[in-house]
Amino acid sequence: MDIRRHNIFLSHSGSQKDFVEQLCEDLERAKQSPFFDKRPHSLPKGEEFAPLIFTAAQECELAVVVLSEEYFTRSKWPMLELVRIVQSPGCLILPLFYRLSCKEFKKPKRRERWFQVWDEWSKSDDRISLDVWKNSLRELEGRNGMEYVKAIGEVSYRKDIVATICGLMQRRSQEEGAAAAASDEYENDLQQPGFTTATSRLNRRAFACLRSTLLLILRQVVISLSTFLLLVGYDHYNLDPRASPSHDLCHCSHDSDPQSLSILSTGLMTSRPAKLKMKKSGISHAVTIRRSNET
Repeated sequence: MDIRRHNIFLSHSGSQKDFVEQLCEDLERAKQSPFFDKRPHSLPKGEEFAPLIFTAAQECELAVVVLSEEYFTRSKWPMLELVRIVQSPGCLILPLFYRLSCKEFKKPKRRERWFQVWDEWSKSDDRISLDVWKNSLRELEGRNGMEYVKAIGEVSYRKDIVATICGLMQRRSQEEGAAAAASDEYENDLQQPGFTTATSRLNRRAFACLRSTLLLILRQVVISLSTFLLLVGYDHYNLDPRASPSHDLCHCSHDSDPQSLSILSTGLMTSRPAKLKMKKSGISHAVTIRRSNET
């Protein structure tokens, strides 16, 4: 049976096998599909179990982590599972503080003891990284879990767990159904001729508006650049503006020097004509400028 059909993963230590097996039966009676290592459809006989466990941990929708002191110190497998669960995007994590209270879970001295055990394991297993495992612990700290209280007993505790899990899975199913319905509705709209025509018309209008805006910006840039170049000409050639009739282009002429100077005056922000006189090498140049009335 394909392990990807299991939407719930039960991560635990072997010390809590009996409790987890009973929880698995409760979930199955509630029409849930948990991955549990004692079920043949979870770990088929003759198959390599490590890849099956890691794949199930990564692809589950909800991971139920049964925490205890043995979870962190008896075997390396629970923490290897937890690392895969934390790294799985979109996976819900429900911590169960079964044989370890939430307060005990956060005690620094207790964690130091775990870290020492992990360090010994890492010397013989390259898959173990202390930094990664510590980060997985920090991920659990931010999750709202369920703590076992002896006064209510294990039966009531399991019932509360099953009810919580069913509520989480129902909410997840509703969210996925709403997303699928929205996607189908959008696909149907795309197939309607009117939707395509309206979308194309809207795109054309947006493009026309963008084009007009860009042209306006470009025109302002040209105006500013032309004004700047003309002012630079004033300073460089010692030009003296005076009022006079003018033309669009400025012409410089003299009898002995063949040079001619043309200055584009499109972009001047004033409408008053000006006549510029320039002296260069003892030769007078008459420069006539007319501002464009269109600017």
